[in-house]
Amino acid sequence: MGLSLKTFGEFSVRDEFGTEVSLRTRKTQGLFAYLAVNADKPQPRERLMALLWSDRGEQQARQSLNNALKTIRQLSDTGGVAILDSDGKQVTLHGEALESDIECFRAMAVEDPASAAAIYVGPFLDGLTVPDPAFEEWVRTTRSQLQERACEVLKQATESAIALGDKKAAIDFVKRLLSLDPLREDAHRHLMRLLYETGDRAGALRQYQFCVGVLQRELQVEPDGSTRALFEDIRRDSRPRAQESNALDELPILPEKPSIAVLPFDNLGADPNQAFFADGMAEDIITELSRFHSLFVIARGSSFAFKGQSLDVQSIAEKLGVRYLLEGSVRKSGSRIRIAAQLIEAVNGNHIWAERYDRQLEDIFAVQDEVTSAIVLAIAPQIDRRERQLAQHRPTEHLDAWSQFQRGLAAYYLSTEAGLRSAAALFDNAFKLDPNFATAYAYAAAARNRLVLNFGIQDSDTLIAEVKERLDAALASDPQDVVALFVTGVLESLSGNHDLAVDRVKQAIALNPNSAYTHGILAFVLRRAGRPGDAIEHADRAMRLSPYDPATSMFMSNKENALFELGRYDDCVEWGRLAIRVPGSNTGAYITMAAALVLLDRHDEAKEVLNWFRVRFPKYAFGPNRRVVENSKTTINQRRIEILRAASLVG
Repeated sequence: MGLSLKTFGEFSVRDEFGTEVSLRTRKTQGLFAYLAVNADKPQPRERLMALLWSDRGEQQARQSLNNALKTIRQLSDTGGVAILDSDGKQVTLHGEALESDIECFRAMAVEDPASAAAIYVGPFLDGLTVPDPAFEEWVRTTRSQLQERACEVLKQATESAIALGDKKAAIDFVKRLLSLDPLREDAHRHLMRLLYETGDRAGALRQYQFCVGVLQRELQVEPDGSTRALFEDIRRDSRPRAQESNALDELPILPEKPSIAVLPFDNLGADPNQAFFADGMAEDIITELSRFHSLFVIARGSSFAFKGQSLDVQSIAEKLGVRYLLEGSVRKSGSRIRIAAQLIEAVNGNHIWAERYDRQLEDIFAVQDEVTSAIVLAIAPQIDRRERQLAQHRPTEHLDAWSQFQRGLAAYYLSTEAGLRSAAALFDNAFKLDPNFATAYAYAAAARNRLVLNFGIQDSDTLIAEVKERLDAALASDPQDVVALFVTGVLESLSGNHDLAVDRVKQAIALNPNSAYTHGILAFVLRRAGRPGDAIEHADRAMRLSPYDPATSMFMSNKENALFELGRYDDCVEWGRLAIRVPGSNTGAYITMAAALVLLDRHDEAKEVLNWFRVRFPKYAFGPNRRVVENSKTTINQRRIEILRAASLVG
């Protein structure tokens, strides 16, 4: 199978290597999608012209259609297979030349509903707008039919998971079903029952309140008798509950590392049912923060023991043994809800971060998810930054392992050769003081790895050997250390094991989907694996997750290089200019931009970029990093050097 087409969510076409193929215009994309949905069915040219070029005269519309078909036909060269059959009257797209997600979905919907549900990742042609009424109507109709089929698939997948006793999967399926059609009352009952049976009674009660609200707002009706009866059964639950420990004073003293408790959010509204939402906010934040291995997060049972108490933050933090507290409030007013949150350094009462979120209460759970994500993504970097500040102000003779580690991070994020060498030594000190400090081993490997990649280091073989040694120690101490996994991915990439490299970094992302740096690393290994389109997606994700990250230059440089590989040289130059303006920019950002400028026949600008490069990296022995070039599926590094040499810009 040569080409693959993705129509659910954002439209894309990829070749046999997984590289995204450009179809240039939205109308060409729309034409390709229409022909693929109707694969093996001849389509009259007049119908295609009326579908996409109804605003043009016949001759101009026919020429536009021919140009679009020519672009699609050229994909045959990319995929190695013939894709179109056409004559003067009609056009046929051959289904056997294309792997289409919509055809896979249709087949799996009958054979394997769970697999079909996984294929449906978003609305049909989401975001693809073509300003022609006929095409817009076709997209609306097709999108509606496919969404309705997806709802049935998710319902079948839910019922199958329940029958198999997999309640977690069933909850996931029914939540997706309700996101597509929130008016399905039977699905609300399924979710209420599943949440209750898995121990989330508060979640089940919240689900009923959401059901009441959406039915009243959209249909002006109340839930039926069976839904109300289920709510009453759950509300009257009298089963004995495990007693929460009140022996907070007996908690062990925590090590000197960032530790946080999320207190129950205050319900400032008059509606007591809103308390379910407030509690759910705190619970979800606790769950998401727990993904960060560098944080010690107090469990819900302990932090919620202080609900309704009037103790000051210092007293609560002392009893829980934490350095940071997150507290917040929820207030509903009409159709709007206001959520406030603040992060406090408990030892001195300093407010490190605070934010307020005002939202329309159209979908209370969507608001909860959005604000939870925003809070987590805001406070995790704030804690990390504060820890580095504290470490920098401790006396140098203080040899606590965590202090050494934080000093190492401060040096690591300088992204200079001297900074990375200093960071490597400090990370080494940290794991010498604490032999079980997996993340210190991992960062010691990461610092050396960046020296090899970014600075043309002469002792690269020695450094790579040290990288492997420290990675082995990190994974022996903690096989799920996120940093160790993504550095392993980089090392596998350098060794030419590209599929394994991608798998390792994806493992790291599964453990912490909110790590911007890990998404940046995935962009790097995907680009080297010959998948620049996927690389751009993850580089963008990294920048969205942490737009002020110390590694922003790496994110930008990865996108710049991926754009170069895709032949998008103008875009490549723009991202290159951004990359070299931020601290920590590496050699590749300059070299790739210069090569792109040569290909755009802008030699004077390329020469100017190389002059900046030589000022920035005066000791750099100009030439390709052979370790990177020889083991990459792509030849971008070698190619950009050859381009510059051919233009007589380098020796």
